[in-house]
Amino acid sequence: MQATLSKQTLPRLDELGTDLLLTTRSQHWLALTRPFIGLACYCIAVYFGQWWLAPIIVFLIFVAVVTVTHDVVHRSLGMTQRQTAWALFLMGSVLMESGHAYRTTHVQHHKYFPADEDEDPEGYPAHIGLLGAIFYGPVFLYRLWWWAFRRNKKRTGQRVWMIVEVLIPIIVFTTGIFLWKTMPAILVYAVLALVGSWVPPSSWNSPITWSTTFILRCPATTSPNSLAASIPSSKRRVCSTGMSFREEKAFADMSRN
Repeated sequence: MQATLSKQTLPRLDELGTDLLLTTRSQHWLALTRPFIGLACYCIAVYFGQWWLAPIIVFLIFVAVVTVTHDVVHRSLGMTQRQTAWALFLMGSVLMESGHAYRTTHVQHHKYFPADEDEDPEGYPAHIGLLGAIFYGPVFLYRLWWWAFRRNKKRTGQRVWMIVEVLIPIIVFTTGIFLWKTMPAILVYAVLALVGSWVPPSSWNSPITWSTTFILRCPATTSPNSLAASIPSSKRRVCSTGMSFREEKAFADMSRN
């Protein structure tokens, strides 16, 4: 009955307008530069001694990075393979995270959710309840990185990216500790970003997360999975999620049910 109701209430993409499949170059650049604009705002705030703004700005940076990295992974920005690799590296570096590990686990998440941790490590916190997810937060990203690293054992290039990316937080924290007396902003930023990375697992168990993410995301830079089946074949390349269209359609059908 739920599936029937969904088919009755969900409009087809051609009814909403095919302009949802297209994004402009300016939209791409805006999405890619927002994290660095946030970093600039953070530097300005701490330079003028407005430390109370630091957590707010870091939160906005987190939202900007998560949003654009998700679009990069799903190839919604029309980037080449090389551009995608560098975008994953740079966006992840802003929060001292591994963009390439995220791509590996997130594509897996779309294919197999709901599944156990071995098949879907990203979706695992959704199965352990709010309290379990809270305690799981501090180890969440490290477990994702290790899962992705093992998963890419036959892809040396991907492993090289992930090794470089896992060194970034070590370098940043070491630099922040060394320069604490003269430049405390580095360590403060690193701590805020680290603590922020503990939040996503617990947010999987909160309906507020989904509504907030929907509001904050730019509709023009992504195609809803529930509408994927109605996308004409001539437009499939534009909205590719990195999976085959058959996989996208299967996931869309599963989402409806």
